[in-house]
This record gives sequence, structure tokens and C-alpha cells, in this order.
Amino acid sequence: MYFLGENNFKFVEVLSFTRLLESVFRKVGNLFKNKLTDSSRNLIMSIAIDNLKSNLMVYSKSDDIDNINTMVDILKEFKSCKISFKNIENICEKLENDIFKQKILETKLILECYEKLVSEKFSDPLENLNSLTELINKYKLFKNYIIFVDSFHGFTLQQLNILEIFLIQSKDMYITFCSDANYLNSETTNLFSSVYKNINNLIKLSKKNNIKINEILLNNSIRFKNSELVFLEKNFFSNIKFKYIKNLNNIEIYRAFDIYDECDFIAREIKKLVFKKNHRYKDFTVITRNIEEYKFILKNTFENYNINFFIDSPKKLTNNNLLKLVFFVLSIIRFNFDSSYILKYLKTGLVNLSIEEVSNLENYILLWDINGNDWLKDFYQNPNGFSEKFENSDKEFLENLNILREKIIKPLENLKKNITNQTNDKICFYLYKFLEEINIQKNIQNFCEDLLNKNYNLSAEEISKTWNILINSLDEMSSILKDKKISLKKFSNLLSIVINSNDISFVPQNLDEVKVCSIERSKISNPKISFVIGLIDKKFPKVFDQAGVFNDSERKKLIKLGLNMNDTLEEKDVFERFLAYLAVTSCSEKLYLTYHNLNVSGSENLNSELIKEIKKIFININTVDYYSQNLEDLVWAESPSFEFLSKNFNNNSEFFYNLKYYFNNNLNYKNKLETLNEVSKERNLEFKDKNNAKKLIGNKMHISASQIEKFYICKFQFFCKYLLNIKERKTDKFNKLEYGNFMHFLLEKIYKNNILKLDNEKIRKEIVNIADEYIDKNLGGFDNKSERFKHQILKCLDIIEIIIKYLKEEMSQSKFKSIGQELKICNSGDIEPLEINEIENFIIEISGKIDRADIMELKDKKYVRIIDYKTSKKDFKLSGVLYGLNLQMFLYLMAILEDNKYKNMEPAGILYMSIIRPSIENEKIKDKSKLELKIKKCLKMDGIILNNLEIIRGMESLVQNIFIPISSKMDNESLISKENIDYIFEKVKEKIIHMISELRDGKINSSPVILNDKNFENKIKSCDFCSYKSICGCEKKDLIEVKNINKFEIFPTKKQINTITNVSKFLI
Repeated sequence: MYFLGENNFKFVEVLSFTRLLESVFRKVGNLFKNKLTDSSRNLIMSIAIDNLKSNLMVYSKSDDIDNINTMVDILKEFKSCKISFKNIENICEKLENDIFKQKILETKLILECYEKLVSEKFSDPLENLNSLTELINKYKLFKNYIIFVDSFHGFTLQQLNILEIFLIQSKDMYITFCSDANYLNSETTNLFSSVYKNINNLIKLSKKNNIKINEILLNNSIRFKNSELVFLEKNFFSNIKFKYIKNLNNIEIYRAFDIYDECDFIAREIKKLVFKKNHRYKDFTVITRNIEEYKFILKNTFENYNINFFIDSPKKLTNNNLLKLVFFVLSIIRFNFDSSYILKYLKTGLVNLSIEEVSNLENYILLWDINGNDWLKDFYQNPNGFSEKFENSDKEFLENLNILREKIIKPLENLKKNITNQTNDKICFYLYKFLEEINIQKNIQNFCEDLLNKNYNLSAEEISKTWNILINSLDEMSSILKDKKISLKKFSNLLSIVINSNDISFVPQNLDEVKVCSIERSKISNPKISFVIGLIDKKFPKVFDQAGVFNDSERKKLIKLGLNMNDTLEEKDVFERFLAYLAVTSCSEKLYLTYHNLNVSGSENLNSELIKEIKKIFININTVDYYSQNLEDLVWAESPSFEFLSKNFNNNSEFFYNLKYYFNNNLNYKNKLETLNEVSKERNLEFKDKNNAKKLIGNKMHISASQIEKFYICKFQFFCKYLLNIKERKTDKFNKLEYGNFMHFLLEKIYKNNILKLDNEKIRKEIVNIADEYIDKNLGGFDNKSERFKHQILKCLDIIEIIIKYLKEEMSQSKFKSIGQELKICNSGDIEPLEINEIENFIIEISGKIDRADIMELKDKKYVRIIDYKTSKKDFKLSGVLYGLNLQMFLYLMAILEDNKYKNMEPAGILYMSIIRPSIENEKIKDKSKLELKIKKCLKMDGIILNNLEIIRGMESLVQNIFIPISSKMDNESLISKENIDYIFEKVKEKIIHMISELRDGKINSSPVILNDKNFENKIKSCDFCSYKSICGCEKKDLIEVKNINKFEIFPTKKQINTITNVSKFLI
């Protein structure tokens, strides 16, 4: 082109075979008005398969959707190889009657049916090259032309026929091939075998038409700028190989840890060469064999490094939000308003709902397990979950949710009504009407404007183009399948195939860009520097499987019988090596070869034979990895360099000191650096300004006893949950909390209604009535509840029956009488809140609820004990008080003793009773009395008891370790003196004062407790079930180990009383 000069450019046409076809049609008239597209071809093939399904044996069991793509592929191959049905018939005559012959006959049958359907309405572009040959020959369109054929590595039979006409008509014809003339007539397989096959075909055509051939051999590698690349080109996969013994400067291998490290290396090297060697981005090409694996990671990496780039890869539409919406809608109808699809549909961003509205709806759906037909009626359950209270604000919130529900469901309900059990054309029509009803075009416009405002220009363009593709696809389905009856599943699958027959291509946005391309698709335009990436075994060069209508052995058999099929697997393997050759010889100055050790699943990759070939040629080549690079080579752009600094922030070397200095003087990163500096300090998490902490808490704090214990379990968890009020998402599952509430309610009613005095038959009837009352008031009734829920309730009733029997026996022998259940400790409650005002200008009120309080009169005094029902096994340890644990019951006891109604009472103890099913594992106990004794011991209470013999016998008359943890045959760790109870009260008060001081000082560090108990197989951390563990930054060193301390080590020496000596001698 350069030698022609500008004045002669008008006489030159640059064409591909496709554009050649268009050029000829412009000259002689387009004879093919209704052109068949790939998507139309797929639809017609689906009709052909469906029409013949009853006549098929080999393909009868496969879903016709699975067969469409493979049949279209073999159709294209037959067309390009000019294989006629007559050719197939001739082959079948030579075959025995076996499954292979049957497969060929059925393939022919399907393709014949397809051809008949196509001929009625369409012209197939697959036939156009055949027609093009006839037109060129008829009109002598290229007579006396000078024709150049360049950059082809092979030709189909259709293309060879056109080239033959060119040979005849043209004045001169030049065809270039990338090959090695020394091996042209070689019978051994070599790197250029696939090229030689095409050269020999053209030689045959020339001889056939008596056309003389002049061979021009270009042996000098003038493009390469150094000897290393010249040597590589001459020896790469050569049968005779020489070794390069000098050191290398222009070929480099990089072994990455993973694909992200590999892409990061590429970006760093590009940046380095741009800065140091004054290269332009357009000097670089990144070449891969699997662009789908790399393109998104490379995109993100290059954007992070501010590198201009263009990825030469058509984009498939499967992950497009608009198409997701359409297929989610079809799934909603198919699966009867399945909530998972409805939520996905709402989250596409194209439904005109705010993020807050979708989030509120999602929370409610998950809370009450809304699904299916639940969407078709008003929501009525409390947005706060299982709760007796239903505030006006809750009702207003629920009303808004129902407005949203109606807005979402009405169009979907109409669509379901209109397309269920309908024909294809009706489904297409009403699907479009549905999109109109939800104002999809306006929503797309808003969505694209938002993308453009965020500089996602290509994403906005993609959504816009997709709308046209979707509408065209629906039009095609409507016009081709017409009124064919079709299931929604099949419609959805066909629509997916039709849409995926399209893709979206983008043009380069800048002149100076790094090109990322796939070697088998793109023409590489002489870059200075190439990165050949992804050199993994079986990926580059690619190893093909035997997918398709015919496997490799069948394909070889057909070729042997005279059918001119495309390449066998061996021929594909040879061509893959040729592609590898094109990749490594693409650059003129420097070549990088990269691969990564680990794949995304964490398993190890083997490197490619290409790497092994390079190492055979260049015996002194070094393999570089991340750790062998200089630190200076890792920082070539601000954003990734700051990330690198963040990972090594505590490294005090000169290099990192300089990095910190740079970012400290960079306005975009100064604040981020200061944040990193704060986070990296080994100090407790706390408020910078203590006054803010005091403002948050105020001068008076209302807190429950259980919340105080949460503070000592982990300050940060307490801060998030109770001060910031960060809530985790609720569900309507009958979880541990709801189980506890339910069981507490049953026990409260059992005591209040004197049910313990009834016989067993009446007890069961009464607890069922109580259960119904609770479920109606708090759980929304039994309607729409799962079988699992109902089973859990029945299980609870079985457990409560066992517990009632135990309680009847325990209370019948006890001198302690109940004074109340579920006693509320609060203002205007059963008991006044416990008030602590020993902190200057601050008052704390402690509230809660006592499950059960019992009183025993002894002489002129009254003794009170409190019992807490636990829905799990409670292993009470007094030493926990020293760590701020197990405070709750002591606080309740303090509150009741300070209340005016109970002020003169004495403490008798605190006890925990597990309201769970007794576990009798792996024991076969036939004796009923022994079984009952075992059950009692499983339900036995735990805690501490005043070391007074009459009090002990008041709780368990025979003192046999059945109801309380006291026995004459054991170390009675549960006994405690009145002085020591008072000492514990003091310690509890100290812990509360300490908690307030910490909170007012803004100390909220994450230092969770870890229990060290011989009864536990593993140490149990409070973080194991914490909702905030992903943000706390807790490290191993922050854990507080709770040690199990003996009772006599807890109290001061002067207050120790040997309770075992004082009491045990009487328990005989």
C-alpha cells in the first residue's frame, strides 16, 4: 500500500470473504432477501429435531435442546466442506448396520428436514459462498485484477473454490503463507503441516488449470530486533533443534502464584517499560488461548494501574442485567412465585424499586419464609418477628410492604395467567407486554444514565444494545415457531439459545491502548512486546475433547471412506502448536511467557509444553516469580502500590519508609495513610474523643442483667449490638431464642393455673391449650407453618410433660414455695430495678425477668432462692464472676433483696434448671425406677446454695443429689456462706462500675473470652457465633482466657469458711 501512493488507494479494495460477498451483491444485486441468522438457524433446527423425535433412536433420549448446537455445528461443517446428502448416502452404503450407521442416517434425516424448512422462507448464508462462486464465474467480476491473499492459515473447500476462480480470472495472484519451505514435501508431521496441506491444495488447483506458480521465499527475519527472537523463530518446535547458550535479555518466563498475580505482573511490566523505556501502550499485546478466563481479571487489573487497554473479544450476553431480568421472570412463572427468583428479579436494578425497598422486602420474606402463593395475598405477620406487640409503626411498615408486594406481583400474576399452557407466539407477545407494563424502557434509560454517571460507558452501551437483541429474538421466535404449543421450560431454553447466538463487540476507544486478544481469533499487528499468558498444560496449546456429533475415531473412519471432513484431533493438535508459534513470534523486541501455579480451586497447575520447549532452546533462561523481584519493581502505580504498602505497613525498611513519605504527601492518599497508621497501632479500640462516648451513653443507663454479661463476653459485640443497635437479619425459624420464650411461657402458665395439681391426662390437655394461645398471640397461628415447625412444637410439649413430672415431685418434697414466675424487674414491674449510683453524675438501672422465685420460712426469717430456666445445659462456675460472667442471677438476687417487698429476706441461693429433653444415650435401662432416677439426674439443678443444713434439706429433703447439686459423697463446690454471698455481691457491683467506666471512656476493644474447661473437648470462643466477627479485627492475642478457679481461691482468706466440714458431716 505504501508503494502505491495515495492517488492509487481508490483502486484498492481490502476484503474478507464476508465483505467480498457483500461487495459482489452490491454489484450484481442481492439475490437473498430473507437472510438466515445464527439464531434463526438454531430455532429451525429445534423444529426439525422436534418434528422427527418419534422417528429417532440415537437422539431420542437426549433433550432436543441439547442436540441443537451439535446439529448446527455439523451442518456448518458439511456446508463448508461441500458435503451433500448424496455423499452421505454413498458412505452409508459402505457401512454395516450398526449404531454408527444409524447415527449418520439420523443426522442426515434431521439435516434434510432442516433444509426443507429453510427452503420455504430463507436463504442460508452458509450456502452463499457457493452462490458467490457461481456469480464471480458468471459475471467475470475479477477479470484482470491483481489479487493478494494474505494472513490466512487455511481454507475451507468453499473458499478454495472461490480462490480457483480468482486464479483463472485474475491478471496476477499473490498468496502468502507462514511456513518453512524446507518441510513443504515432508511426510513427517511438523509445525506447519496444516499450512502445507492448504499450499498443496492450491498447487493442485493451479496445475488443474495450467497456471504457472512462481515461489517467492522470504528467509530473512528482518522484523526481529535481536538475535534471541530470531533464534526462537528458527528453532521453536523444530525437528532439528539448536541450543542458545548466551544469557538472555529479551525473553522472560514468569511463574505466578495464581492468575491474579500473573495479571498483576503483566500490568507492572507494562507500566515499568512505559516509564523507563518510553514505550507507548500500543506497543504491547497480551495473547492468550482462553480469553474468557482472563478478560475480567485483566480488565480490573489494568484499570487499577491506569493502563489504557482494549480487549478484542465479543461479549456474550448471559450476565447482562436485562436478560437476567427476563429469565428470572420466566423462572418466577415456571416455579410458581419462588421467592429466590423474585428477589433476583428485584435486584437487577431494572424494576424501579429503591435498594431500601428491596432490602425491607427481603428481610420480611426471609423472616416469615414467604414463598409461592404467599405472594398472592396480603402480608399480615409482624415485621418484628415472633412478638406479642404489634405497634402502629409496625402496622404502617407492613402496609408499605403490601403496597410494594402489589406493585411487584400484579404484573407477574397477569403474565402467568396469559402465558401458562400457551403457544409460542402468545408467550412472546405477553412477555413483551409485561416488559411494557413494568416500564422497562424507562427503567433501562435510568439504569444507563446511572452507569454513565459512574463512567461505565461500555456497560451502558451494552444494556442499550441488548434491548434491541432481545426484541429481535422475540420477533424471530414469534415468526419462526409461530403458534407452536410450547412449555415454558422449552421456551426459556430456546430463548437462551437464540439470544446467545448474538454477541456484542466494541471498538477501541483510544489510539494508544494495550491490545488483549485470543490467538485463534485476532490478527496480531506486529507489537514490539508480547505477553503470551496462561501457558498451562492442556490450555495453551489447547487439547480438544471429542464433543460433537462424531467422535474422533468416527471422524477418521468417515475421512477414510472419502468424506471430506474437517480436521481430526491430531490435526487440531498440530494446528495448536502452529498457533503457539504465531504467539511467541508475534513481537519484534521482547517476549514474556507467563503461567500460574494454582488454579481458582487451589489445586496445582502443570506448565505448558510450550514452556518446556522454550527451556530446551534457551538453556540459560531464568524463571522469575514474585519473590525474586526487587521491591522497586512492584510499585508502578499508586493504587496497587498503596495496597502493597497496606500489606507491609509494619515493615520499617527504608523502601517502605519512602513509600509512606510519598503517600503522606499525596492528597488522595494522606487520610487513608493516617487510617492505616491508626489501625496498625497495637492499642485497644476506643473513642478518640471520650466526650463522644459520654454523649452516646448519657448520664443514666437502663440495661438488662444479660446485657452486662454480654459486655464482658466481648466489649465490641456489646457496642455494636446495644449501643449502635446493629441488628442481624431475623428469620421465622423456631430457633433457640424462640424455643426459650415458648418454654418459659408454658412454665409461667403452668404455675399460675395450678396445673401441677392436675392428673397427667388433664395436664397434657392444658399445655396444648396454652401452646395454642402462645402460637396465636406470638407466632401468627398455625396457618402456613411448615411441618418442621409443627414437629418442633410437639417435641416441646413432650419435653414439658417430662419437666412437669419432675417439677411436681421436686416441689412436693420441697419446703420452698413459689412466689411468682416471670417476675419483671423494671419500673412499675413486680420488682423495682436494681439501681447503682456510685459513679459521679451517673445512674445505672438494671432490669430483667426472674423465671421463678421461691421462699422458705425458717424460724423468724424468710429465705429466697431464684431459679433460671435454661434451654441448654448450664455448667455453672462461680469463678466466672471474676471475669464478669454468670452475673445475671446474682443481679436478680440483689434486686429482689433490695426491693421493699422482700427487703428483710435472706439469700438462699441461685439455681439453673435445664428445660431440655433428658439425654439417655447408649443405655438400655429396663428398670423403670432406675430410668426415672436417671432422668431426674439429667434435670438436676446447678448453682450455689447457702451452707445452711435446714436450707439444703428445705430444697431436697433426703439430700441425694437428685434435685440440687449437693451430696454427702461429693465435694460440695455449690455450698457457700452468707459472708461469701455478700462478697460476690460486692464483686458484681464492682464489675458493673468497671463496665460503666470503660464505656464512658470509650473503650470498646474486641477482646472476647475463651473458656478453658476440662468438661469441654475444645475451647469455646464467644466469637464462634458472633454476628460482628467479620469487622472486629480480633487477633489471637486479644482473647481473654477464663480459668476455672477453685472456690477457696476466689474469696479472701478471712472470709473463707470450710463449708464441706460444716455441712457434710450432717448429711449421713
